[in-house]
Amino acid sequence: MTRIESGATGAGHAIETLRHALEAAGVEFIPENGGGAGVRLRKADRPSSAPSEGEAGIIESSDM
Repeated sequence: MTRIESGATGAGHAIETLRHALEAAGVEFIPENGGGAGVRLRKADRPSSAPSEGEAGIIESSDM
């Protein structure tokens, strides 16, 4: 990482591979838009088993 950040490496392939791995792990790269470039974690997607807004979830039976 230190060599990549300092520009000491010319391996563009390694940088792209690292970027793709980070993006696959949930990291978003933020462009410089006045506040400076950076990264953040992507918001978690809603699990497919979660009910949509306005829908009821699964009601479990109770043996009372």
